[in-house]
Amino acid sequence: MLEERKQVKTASSMIGADRGRLVAEVSMKVFGQAPKRVAFPGGRSRNTFLIDLGDESWILSQRETSEAAALEAVALQYLARTGHTPKFKAICGRWTVQEYVPGTRLPIALDASLSMAERVEMVGEALEALLRIQHIGRCGPLFDKAPVIGADLDWFVQSARGARMLSKQLGVKPPNVNEHAIGEALCGPRNDFIKFDARPGNALRDGHRTVWFDWEDCGRGNALEDLVFVLCDEWMMLDERAETQLIDTYLSAFAPKLSTGAATRQFVLYGTVHMCERVRRCIHMNVRQQGWCDRNTSLAGDGTGNTPAEIARLCDRLSRWADRTPQTRGYVDWIKDISSFFELQTGKQTHAASLAA
Repeated sequence: MLEERKQVKTASSMIGADRGRLVAEVSMKVFGQAPKRVAFPGGRSRNTFLIDLGDESWILSQRETSEAAALEAVALQYLARTGHTPKFKAICGRWTVQEYVPGTRLPIALDASLSMAERVEMVGEALEALLRIQHIGRCGPLFDKAPVIGADLDWFVQSARGARMLSKQLGVKPPNVNEHAIGEALCGPRNDFIKFDARPGNALRDGHRTVWFDWEDCGRGNALEDLVFVLCDEWMMLDERAETQLIDTYLSAFAPKLSTGAATRQFVLYGTVHMCERVRRCIHMNVRQQGWCDRNTSLAGDGTGNTPAEIARLCDRLSRWADRTPQTRGYVDWIKDISSFFELQTGKQTHAASLAA
């Protein structure tokens, strides 16, 4: 606790006058007092703050719109019964105030483990929590308030064009794929409640309990997309065998109405497109700052995985998945070109293969 408070105190001097004033105003309105210290649990670039009131701590998050804050407030209140979300305290304009949950972000916990079996167990617990959340979310008034995510064909087509955008940025040959056909294959009913931004960095491990936070982007979509967000992130440190084990265990649970073949095709297709977007984001950061990020700093700050280890692992996974469907096979040669461009050491189960099973 002493170390934690030192971190909070250090961060207070870096908050900036404008943001400090806003945080203090919200704290006064909700708690009747200004915080003694303020920290940045998601990094200084994000508008989420951990405030220390002396005898208790809370999380204050400023959302882009009051509508997004209102959606998160409803989600937190309704999903509290799952035990896998922070407890809701208050809403104040574009701000939500919620429980501070002590614990470790899932990527940091995965990185600290020397056992692939233990990593599988941790990811499995996070997926079980998501399934519980999805079930509760689709059965009540939250579902009626949740917006539809990806409601038209163009949304999916634009998602599939991320690889082409990156190719143009780097001056490499674009993938030989039909983005419109991929978009059509991904279109379908949006009848499930999903978190949507279910990347591992939004999961916190509190003992053996997983708490999912950041609910301003939740909505109605395809339940498989939450599974994709978890397993296809650059910080998902699993080797091929562990990845396959989790897919075999959870695919049908996230797609109970589909045959195994149909669920697999949908999952692989969406996962491939999602990984292309993650690669694009990581490399866009690389180009923008002219080099790699420090891995420890990015991991600790929940940053984009612009590191050789994370992108190499993601490229390996993307290459395997893309080769499984005709619509995405054109990404295989493309990802080889991207790997060569950055001289990535692919094909070695980066940062995972040497771990004990």
